[in-house]
This record gives sequence, structure tokens and C-alpha cells, in this order.
Amino acid sequence: NGGQMCMAAALALSMAPEAAGNIVPKSMRVKVVGGMHHLVGLLLCVYLLLSVARIAALLANYGAPMQILRSLPPADATLEPSDGGLKYVCVGDEWHRFPSAFFLPSPKYRLAFIDSSFGGLLPADFNSTGLGTSGASPFLNGANRKAAEHLHPSAACDFLVEFQRLNQNGRVPEEWNEKESVQSSQVSGVWHIVAKKAFLDASQSPTLTRALYIPVLSGKKNVFGQYLLLQRGS
Repeated sequence: NGGQMCMAAALALSMAPEAAGNIVPKSMRVKVVGGMHHLVGLLLCVYLLLSVARIAALLANYGAPMQILRSLPPADATLEPSDGGLKYVCVGDEWHRFPSAFFLPSPKYRLAFIDSSFGGLLPADFNSTGLGTSGASPFLNGANRKAAEHLHPSAACDFLVEFQRLNQNGRVPEEWNEKESVQSSQVSGVWHIVAKKAFLDASQSPTLTRALYIPVLSGKKNVFGQYLLLQRGS
């Protein structure tokens, strides 16, 4: 596993200088061991820089799904819920990027899946009244087929998470730039923009700058769309 690989790499780096010193003539041993210590230090510095660049890239390029849920208002401050005292945060094509229900600000919020272009089986809700994690949802199947019974009616969504890519001119459509009434590409009706965050459009960004954060270069090369949190309007 990952822990064993890290341990093996650490042991190899710590033993490398002495191992190198044992295979060279005694007259060169001090220089070789000293040089290997410097090489190990250089490798660790490079590894540290790459790790920091990777973490920064994940936060800057892909952090929007976690950040945007912080903009959900307290449950008591929102509009009248659509169903039984619960407020539904709906996801369609962005279902696979939803981080966790722990990011929802209140137990009164529920994640709901709506119909989208995805044709496979979606995750099932936790069964708190039955067998818990050992119980199988009746919507599950062995063929990874979409279960229509598991989908939430879009008309009952209170909030919607959506990703808006750039248009053909390389710009975000003007109707998404202001906190005004907008039309969702997934659900009919009028929606208001609660929050928007930059999110990397991987299909239009180079591999290097989307994997690692490189000051200046990442900002010039990467292409971003808008990750949107929408609230149903009247």
C-alpha cells in the first residue's frame, strides 16, 4: 500500500549514501558519501516542491465543489422548503464531483440526483431505518443501469449545482455573469445565482498546468468555467 511504499522510499534514501560509499575505493568514500547526501537532499527538495505544486493545483483548479457549498444559507433563512421540511440540493451532470453530505450546512438539507446525461447507476441514500450499510437498496442492479426510481423530480429542487463552460468565443455567457435570474441548462424554471467559483475546464487546459500549479504560467494556460450554486426563483 501507500504507507509501505513511502517507508521503503525513505529507507532507500537514508541508506543510499552509505551503500554508495561501500562500492567505491576507500580514498573516494568520503567524497562519494558527502555527494550522495547532497543528492538525497536535492531529491527531497524537488519532491517537496512538486507536492506543494500538486496540492496548490488541486485547491485552485478543483476546489470549487467543496467551497461553493459553504454559500448555502442556514436552513431557517431560506425559502419555504419544497418537501416535508427538507431542502434539496440537486446535482445532475456534476454528481460525481459532489464531495460529501458532510459539507451541507444542516441536516435539513438533502442531496438529490436529477436526470442527466449520465446513464449509469447513481449512489443510493443511506438506509437509516433498515440494515444500514449492510442492506442493499432496491434500486441497485448488476448491470449499472440508470434507476429512474432513484431520481428526484427536478420541480422539487430548492438548489442546483451546475458547471458552466466557456462559450465558443472563449468567454462565460453574459447571462451568467451577474446575480440575476438565469436559465439552467439542466432544469427548467428561473434560478438565481447564489455563488459562483472558478473551476478548471480540463478539456481545454494543458496537462502540466492542470496537474501542477506553476506561478504565472498556470494562470495564462489554464481555462476556467464557472461552478454555480443556483436557488430556485419565483
